[in-house]
Amino acid sequence: MKTALFGLCIFAAIAMIHGMPASGQDGNDEPPCLIPIPMIYAPVCGSDGEVYSNSYQLEAQNTCYGKNIKVVDSSRCRNFPDVYGR
Repeated sequence: MKTALFGLCIFAAIAMIHGMPASGQDGNDEPPCLIPIPMIYAPVCGSDGEVYSNSYQLEAQNTCYGKNIKVVDSSRCRNFPDVYGR
């Protein structure tokens, strides 16, 4: 019973956190950038015109690639989903 519960806890922890792998820039052999990202679907529009699943994913992009993307109004992203039915 304890083993099954432990396995379930590990599975839940892995399911809740999603790592964002990113290979090194410029073709170098740096280890991948692994940042745990909660699997929460709350889309945000980035100043680069891309839609990110949540603000954590946007910040991971900044950290891994040295960018300075900001969250902006959703009207600036062409493919922004209408998740709230408005």
